Amino acid sequence: MTQNFSNTFTGQIESIYYSITGGDPYPETDQPYLGKITISYNFAGTYTPNPTNKVFLVITTQPLINGFSFNSTNLKFRSRYVILDANDTSFTFNYMHPGTYYVYAIYDNDGNQTFNSGDWLSATNTTFTITNLQQISAGTTINFTIP
Repeated sequence: MTQNFSNTFTGQIESIYYSITGGDPYPETDQPYLGKITISYNFAGTYTPNPTNKVFLVITTQPLINGFSFNSTNLKFRSRYVILDANDTSFTFNYMHPGTYYVYAIYDNDGNQTFNSGDWLSATNTTFTITNLQQISAGTTINFTIP
């Protein structure tokens, strides 16, 4: 399906894809192939999070972990991400295109709103595959401290 957005924002004061009064240029009903995934995470037994810190849930199309190495160049393959409170252990991503993805959970141990040395992450390349209109779930465990 091809959508022409060349005149979508004509006459609008903001560049947004929806309007409170209606007129979404690409309504969900015209996107019959998109699915939903609920991602959940937990902490390995040796990790006790501070509930005021944040967790990044990151979905990529290429793996971020290669053996024991973090491949930061693959961050360009981020598909979706969300920042959650450490005690909010799941999130549903809507409008997922069919395909295979990798999911990671990263706990911001130092509270600086980025991931770096000392933060915790799920060190496995947890994958999921979603098809047309599918509603699935996946989970991962935060089990590694970034050196």
